[in-house]
Amino acid sequence: MLMSRISMKASLFYSMLALGLLTLVTGFVLYIWPHGQRAGRLIFFGIDKTAWAEWHTYISLAAIALIVVHMVENRKCVDIYVKTTLGKA
Repeated sequence: MLMSRISMKASLFYSMLALGLLTLVTGFVLYIWPHGQRAGRLIFFGIDKTAWAEWHTYISLAAIALIVVHMVENRKCVDIYVKTTLGKA
């Protein structure tokens, strides 16, 4: 039981890490992508700008969903963090 809980937390962590890095990469590609009328016709790694933007959105939403799951899974720690940081104010 303990091992499966640890492996679930590890899987959650590495999934969040991977999605975070993918969000960073797709965001960087979109940031450096040229602007203007012909920019939409460019293709980078076989993907056009619209598809890059869609992938960026989907990956970001998946990362947010995993963060919410992570916070629910670790709600005791979150409660402690909130009490110790906001309790002193």
